Amino acid sequence: MNPEALHKALIADISADISVLEAFSGASHSIVITEAGIGSVMTLDPTGRSSILPTQLTGMPLRNLAEAVLSWNAADAALDAAALNAYYNSPEILKKTLVLRTLLRNWPSGSIPLLGMSN
Repeated sequence: MNPEALHKALIADISADISVLEAFSGASHSIVITEAGIGSVMTLDPTGRSSILPTQLTGMPLRNLAEAVLSWNAADAALDAAALNAYYNSPEILKKTLVLRTLLRNWPSGSIPLLGMSN
């Protein structure tokens, strides 16, 4: 599976009714908080294209935020990866998600660096 297809599959599984409660980029980490969980990734310096994200992320559907992971702006991609982590960093979600079960089954070490979790 290529990285873009993987990201699209991960995004497609995010429940449409989950909203962003808080999102911010700090000096070292970007964090997204939802009612479903918390996700964090290292903050990246803005590169490539201009940001496609609105200035206010609170209340935005989590799936919409996660879709910008495919943008060509590294700072946006960091927040968006944190959005993916906010959804998937939950044992319940990992167990019921076919995409991740397949990935875990085929990943040699049993861990996924993107998610920072093990099976």
